[in-house]
Amino acid sequence: VGAGQYTNVLETFPLTVNGKNGLQIMGAGRDATIIDAKSNNRSMVFLNSNGRVVVADLAVMGGRTNSAGGNGSGAGLYFLNCGDVMVSGCTVASNQCIDTGSAYGAGLLAQGSAVVVSNCFFNGNMADGSGNGYGYGGALSILSGTMRVIDTIIANNRATAVGKVAYGAALYNAGWTEVRNCLVRGNSGAYTNGGAIYSGGGGLQIIGSTLAYNGVVCIVRNAGTFAATNTILWGNVDD
Repeated sequence: VGAGQYTNVLETFPLTVNGKNGLQIMGAGRDATIIDAKSNNRSMVFLNSNGRVVVADLAVMGGRTNSAGGNGSGAGLYFLNCGDVMVSGCTVASNQCIDTGSAYGAGLLAQGSAVVVSNCFFNGNMADGSGNGYGYGGALSILSGTMRVIDTIIANNRATAVGKVAYGAALYNAGWTEVRNCLVRGNSGAYTNGGAIYSGGGGLQIIGSTLAYNGVVCIVRNAGTFAATNTILWGNVDD
């Protein structure tokens, strides 16, 4: 994908890929190739792809969903039933998912998928449980499958709700997740006990990372296994 800004003036969002194995979407650089849905719809959706899918060196921003019953999830990147995904060298910013039920993963949502996120920047995304809803994972959510987040910055994201609980201002885990060599900073939520990283089941490992100055409790494990190794917790509401 060449350098340029791809918006809803030129493209129809969401950009959807269904059943394309071995697909590679390669940009010219995160500052050069910009996919911006301009708050019109989801940005990019990947369905039922079993071969390796690569999304690299581009920016995904401006995705927005507003729905009910969980359909308002995954505003930036949404992977459903994808067997082998690599997201590398990308910026995922300013995406917002809104749902009156459950809003999952404004920046990236993975479900039934195996996803590796490497050398990326997640900034300013928001999962918003509006009305009677709940927000889960301002930047990233995994509902089933596996996710490895490596050498990545997750900053200034939010999980919010109105009179309800919001979980995982930065990341919500209900699968198996490894966070390695990452910076998780300045994320916030409407419910401080919802955590910057919230694990609702499965397994969570945090290795060699820094979690600092988040406006919520740093890590919450509600269920499943959890381990943190060589990791700094500093200046959060509660470390």
